Amino acid sequence: MFAYVDEQTGPGGALDGLIDGEETAVIGHSYGGYTALAAAGAQIDTSSFEVHCNEAIRTEDPTAWLCDMLLPHLAGMANLAGLDAVPEGLWPPAADPRVDAIVAMAGDAYFFGPPGLAKIDVPVLAMGGTLDEDTPFLWGPQPTYEHTVSPRKAQIALNDAEHMIFTNTCQSIRWYAKPLASEFCDDSVWDRDQAHDLVKHFTTAFLLAELKHDSDAAVVLTPNAVEFPNVTYKAQGY
Repeated sequence: MFAYVDEQTGPGGALDGLIDGEETAVIGHSYGGYTALAAAGAQIDTSSFEVHCNEAIRTEDPTAWLCDMLLPHLAGMANLAGLDAVPEGLWPPAADPRVDAIVAMAGDAYFFGPPGLAKIDVPVLAMGGTLDEDTPFLWGPQPTYEHTVSPRKAQIALNDAEHMIFTNTCQSIRWYAKPLASEFCDDSVWDRDQAHDLVKHFTTAFLLAELKHDSDAAVVLTPNAVEFPNVTYKAQGY
């Protein structure tokens, strides 16, 4: 990822002189949120992952299917990562020191567990919907907020929103995806445009505060400044 940034921002690149590749935020949704967490320093923790999944399977958690898709493939994942075997604990980091902040939207954090998430010390904005069945709030945004050691971090819960609340509106979906539109662009409770306005509001304030050191933007992130309906907000360091 950063090799591409270096190429494009270097002399003769398409973004030469337009972007500061040394002051960077990574933003992602779902597995893209996982990528943001990993880029900031989170490390997969085999022990925590297995304990989490075994408990989910034992209690017949309806989202245990996520573990069924991933837990049997740890050996293959380790092989693709260039490892000789599956580590018993923390995997090697995949972080880049230029990452100054991250925004994880329904980011998959359950791979990392508390030990792996504790490797993140850059500012974090974790967002998710509480009715998300693909990255449950208790598997993603909440542990991200609880276990990262970032001095400044925020958690946004869009109450009763689903996993795809962060994706495109129905009007912007390409024609070939229209048959699946109801799955990807509808939400049972939230108006998509309203949700996107909130996501843009918080993301812009967070990036201005962390990358541009904008004190006015940081004020927007203080807990007493957030009074939106159907939003539960937590913050530390603002």
